[in-house]
Amino acid sequence: MFSQNLNILILLGIEQISKVTQPGLKIIFAAFLRLSLFFFAMGDFKVFVTQAFQSKLLKQDKNFKVWVEKVFDQLAVNPLAGKPLGAKWFREKKFENFRVYFLVFEGKKCVYVVNLSTKKDQQRIINSIRLLLDTYKKELEDLLNK
Repeated sequence: MFSQNLNILILLGIEQISKVTQPGLKIIFAAFLRLSLFFFAMGDFKVFVTQAFQSKLLKQDKNFKVWVEKVFDQLAVNPLAGKPLGAKWFREKKFENFRVYFLVFEGKKCVYVVNLSTKKDQQRIINSIRLLLDTYKKELEDLLNK
């Protein structure tokens, strides 16, 4: 049920909030948009995403959003899916021209989806993720302590 509602929310996008007619869903959708971080807990691992990832995802087309939801389900079961980027804990998944970047914290049983990019911006985003690694670790710690 959670996954189905989340799929509806992602597919709607920000510009569609005024078209939501079910009051309960409208409240959930508004709360979803206000969250800076959220997570999926479908398997052994929890999958969290950053605000940067969330805002970029909302701008993508329906096919990409459906693919991302499947990736989240896959990561919850197999966090080491995708291509490693110089370390076991830093990985990417690819869809057409897009890359989704995530950090795996095996000890905490969490995956943190931190950003997405096109092939053109790939190296710039990878470099920024490496620079912000300590920030991402702290954000995840704060989420887990809530």
